[in-house]
Amino acid sequence: MTTSRTTTTTQPTASTSSRPADPPSPGAPINEDEDEIIREALARVKRVKARKAVEAAKKKAAEEAAARKAAEEAEKKKKVAAQAVAARRQAAQEARDRVVRAREQEDEVVERRRKLAEAATARSQGGTSTGDVSALPRRPIVEISKMKNKGKGKAKAQDIDEDPDNSDNGNDDDEDEEDREPCKQCRSKKIPCLKQAGKRSSVILKKEGGAGLSGERLAVLESQMAQLLADNRALREEQFQNPAVPFVSC
Repeated sequence: MTTSRTTTTTQPTASTSSRPADPPSPGAPINEDEDEIIREALARVKRVKARKAVEAAKKKAAEEAAARKAAEEAEKKKKVAAQAVAARRQAAQEARDRVVRAREQEDEVVERRRKLAEAATARSQGGTSTGDVSALPRRPIVEISKMKNKGKGKAKAQDIDEDPDNSDNGNDDDEDEEDREPCKQCRSKKIPCLKQAGKRSSVILKKEGGAGLSGERLAVLESQMAQLLADNRALREEQFQNPAVPFVSC
């Protein structure tokens, strides 16, 4: 048995109320909007990258400046610390030097006092030493006064320090009365006699007996020598003022 089928195709008809779509323009690209969006996005990304690069550069510069400043501050602190250490060392050295100088001065004072004490002890015992003479030099003080009488110069030498050999009982150093009298020529001219002073010195030396001279004995001898020189100078001045008077040597 044979069956036949009939297919009927119907096309829909557009209604008059709906508007048909506009056909695309023949010259316009299809993906124009998408390209514009992509370009704007790329430009925005580029601007963001540039801004981030600038910010990174500024941040790096700030960090470098801060690092330099910190290094400079550290260097300054190091210099200040080094100067402080040097100042402390110098102050300590100066303090040590002052202590050493003070100790040396104290030692010198102690040594000087020791020498003075030894010299005083030796003087009190009647002896002397080379250290005594150097530590306590005794030099006589001689006053020379000139007296003019009738046109003739007359010199008189007086020792301020009294003779330690003269005691209170009236005994004199010279046992012989003739040793104290001047010679005839000096007595007639009324001038100091060098012979008398020389005899007095010889008597003192004889009474010492060759023993070591003390400081006071040396002072007496120096005083007598000063008297001799003063008398000799007075005689020379008198001869110079009066050439007619001959110079008489005792």
